[in-house]
Amino acid sequence: MLDPIRARIRDDVLSSYEDPAPDLTRRVLAVLPARQPQRRSPLPVLAVTAALVLIAAVVLGARAAHLFSISNVATPPGGLRPASASYSIVDNQFVSASTGWILIQMHVTSGPLVLLKTSDGGQHWVEQFRYAGSGGIDSVQFGPNGRDGSMEYSEGGAALVSPGHPVPQPSATIRKTYVTHDGGDHWILAGVTSQPNPPKSAPQPAYYPGQTVYLANGTEGWQLMIPSSRNADAPLMHTTDAGTTWTRIASLPSAIAEGQLSFSDSRTGWLSFGANRGFAWDAQGRPLPYTPPPALLYVTHDGGVTWNAPALPLPAAASSPTIVTGLGQPVMLDAKHGLLPLQLSNAPTGPNTVNSPNSGLGPASFVLKTSDGGDHWNSLTQVSGTPSDGNLLFMSLDHWLTGKGAFLSETTDGGKSWSTPRRVLADGLELSLASWDFISPNVIWAQVGAGSLVRSTDGGKHWTAVTPPQVH
Repeated sequence: MLDPIRARIRDDVLSSYEDPAPDLTRRVLAVLPARQPQRRSPLPVLAVTAALVLIAAVVLGARAAHLFSISNVATPPGGLRPASASYSIVDNQFVSASTGWILIQMHVTSGPLVLLKTSDGGQHWVEQFRYAGSGGIDSVQFGPNGRDGSMEYSEGGAALVSPGHPVPQPSATIRKTYVTHDGGDHWILAGVTSQPNPPKSAPQPAYYPGQTVYLANGTEGWQLMIPSSRNADAPLMHTTDAGTTWTRIASLPSAIAEGQLSFSDSRTGWLSFGANRGFAWDAQGRPLPYTPPPALLYVTHDGGVTWNAPALPLPAAASSPTIVTGLGQPVMLDAKHGLLPLQLSNAPTGPNTVNSPNSGLGPASFVLKTSDGGDHWNSLTQVSGTPSDGNLLFMSLDHWLTGKGAFLSETTDGGKSWSTPRRVLADGLELSLASWDFISPNVIWAQVGAGSLVRSTDGGKHWTAVTPPQVH
């Protein structure tokens, strides 16, 4: 969530789901009327009745507070198989082994969005927010202190009067920002902005809104404006009141305006470029014009006013016109030390081709290191085994984890060698690892499929499955 990637809704929805079992409340209440009256001493009867009422009261109290239990069994020999849920977890963030939040989409892909919090490592969950409007929650993020957080909503915009027929004049997109300072127990509307959506027949605007990123406080953010003309500069806007007012703080070349924008704090930010930006074709198969960025990575240390492009010691093959260099986002372990993943792959040769066969190079993964806050990057290391892009979890400068299907491997020498894959999940399941899953050298949370979570409190050696909470 502090990572801007978290603003994108996950699309790994499972193909089938299990119906949740009847909850304990209904099972206890079902027992009460089923008891046939029997003649017995009043004291045992009162004792049994009191016990049943006590159980029902406890369960009803838990349901009233939206509390739900979990499984806490260590990794079995055949791997974990977390229980499926009837909804999708579209976002999650954890700040410790005990405290975290999940944002769920009811009815798998439709229905209300519900924010749930745990304060005991997933043993119980409490519902904090429910949204059932016409729009959706773009992002939820909390700061490391577990108290300050924000939510971004989008409502309105283009609509369909019938399948395939948009309204002549789409409504404006309304963006709302809510903030909390007590870990999500209470939310305050911090800002409302309106963005017009002119029809396609209207004159082309000079700028289109690009990426917008906020800090966890929900009030300070940045927005890149994309110019209609490639010859115009791209304004970088800044707000300190949740988007109510914006101030232009920099003008960037249009060639770097489409990079991935992120800020780790009020001063430090990044613009990085991924793969395939120079390989696009129109409907007739003709290459679209493209201006490559002067550099693949930019960093600011003054809140976005000025940007520098640190030199990157790229692999020799990166200079080939048949190779695509995909740069990830920097993963900072502290204010000074961080890692930068990159991947080389074959460039597509046409709109309907996959990869060029003429370079002879398969996908290759590399990692760079910094020890001065990102101003300089060195120690280029090729990662053996070429883990999937985005599937590296950095525990320290040299201790990394990677997941492949149901198995987990680790390296303690910066990717030069990897341990024998170790089973974590049952067959058919996949362990998804991302930078935000790393909480501390011992604590890792990870999502499995669309509606399940697993957790490790010993650096990935052992895992437990979190049973999905029942939400109605």
